[in-house]
Amino acid sequence: MTKAWPAPPAAVNGPDIEALRTAIAPLAGDRGASIEVSSLNGAPRLEGTAAEWQDVVDLGHALSDAWYRLSQHREVVVDVTTPTGSSQPPSPTPSGPTVPELPDKTHVLVVGGGICGLITALKLSVLGNEVTVIETGGSWGSRTTTWNNGMVHSGFDPKPGTHKAFHNVRGNIMWDRLADDLDIRLRRAGSVVVSLDADADTRVEEYLARAQSNGVPGCEILSGDEIRAMEPRLSPTILRALVTPTTGFVEPVEVCRAAARLIRAAGGRVVLGASVTGVAVEDGRVVGATTTSGDIACTVLVNAAGVHADQLAELAGVRTFSLHPRRGTLVIVEDDHANPYQFCVGPVPSPYTKGGGVTLRPNGTLSLGPSAVEQQSRDHVAPTTEEVRSILDQSYRIYPDLDAAAVVSVGAQVRASSYGEDFVVGPAPGLPGFYNVAAMQSPGVASIPSVANQVATDLLDLGLITANTERFTALWRKS
Repeated sequence: MTKAWPAPPAAVNGPDIEALRTAIAPLAGDRGASIEVSSLNGAPRLEGTAAEWQDVVDLGHALSDAWYRLSQHREVVVDVTTPTGSSQPPSPTPSGPTVPELPDKTHVLVVGGGICGLITALKLSVLGNEVTVIETGGSWGSRTTTWNNGMVHSGFDPKPGTHKAFHNVRGNIMWDRLADDLDIRLRRAGSVVVSLDADADTRVEEYLARAQSNGVPGCEILSGDEIRAMEPRLSPTILRALVTPTTGFVEPVEVCRAAARLIRAAGGRVVLGASVTGVAVEDGRVVGATTTSGDIACTVLVNAAGVHADQLAELAGVRTFSLHPRRGTLVIVEDDHANPYQFCVGPVPSPYTKGGGVTLRPNGTLSLGPSAVEQQSRDHVAPTTEEVRSILDQSYRIYPDLDAAAVVSVGAQVRASSYGEDFVVGPAPGLPGFYNVAAMQSPGVASIPSVANQVATDLLDLGLITANTERFTALWRKS
């Protein structure tokens, strides 16, 4: 029996709005912010003004925490301005000519050519559906994906019960077969989370408990001496280490190129240099999109638009979340090829980020970082001197003899973080045909095979796509 598309959610009721106002009033007063809480598409909406962008981020997190306590839902809409501008982004601008030509119609339109959009499109293509992917940039994975360390996280970090926790562990398992299908290298080197001071050491058991709750296999805590016996270059000041052996590493841009090639082989189309400027709706359902390169008809629109995903949802009238850009800078250095480093090492995570570290890459380099800097712009990505220095200082605390002089490149991109700090994956309530694959920040790379399975399963159950079992591969069999 075909499932029904979710109905539009009810507005947040008056008592809940009053409770949310009360919950964030102390922080708003402390920051000198003038804010108001209302409802948009069934989600709490924060409007008003604040002095600085960090105030906006903190208020959004506070509203999300309060909403979760009331409803067990995390996502909120934040439309707060600062003296330097709005929290809403400008429209993405194509970076070059449209190549190849945009078709007039497709069954599934995937908006966004990063690793998440392309793996989702590949899943739907091998099921036998006509799929077109459009990307604003001039190459696949040209934005967030390009400056991603490619870590296939084990799943020790996400809060139990979140979409991140669910998809991270399942996606990690699926990556071996996905790498085989893509004919790319997956390096299963494992990772280690180390306590560098007494305060961090008190939280090591917390993350072991998370790992066990999320179903991550093989995790254990070792003493500093035990982990140094495995990797003598580690700092003598390390107190303890949480070992997560299932962690792996890929080259994200390599994944994008391979996925685009297989989409084309399956009969799909991948188009560069086109941006969506409008979503066409008839009789209450998606029927197409207007782009900078013309109109395209579709039955399903998958919103994998990265840092602009909330803006695309706004164009469709179904925005229930907001994104805040979090800059991640990486310093890439050559590995010690005579004596390669043994595993990825990072500090005990902070509340909203994993804290960076030293990450192994399949191509023989190390990624130092990333940083995690909240910024208002979704496009300006220049790393600062202080940011790079902080990354190097942290790396030296882990590996004192690391040769950062063997630098290959330094760069940054922004991650699409929601205020609920979770993935936004699923049918957009109230608009059949519009499906979100949004807020796919870390551990998005690890999670995307599982997320793509959810997209396909949901759309099959809703009767919007077909499954030609003769075209299934072992990886993409429905689960």
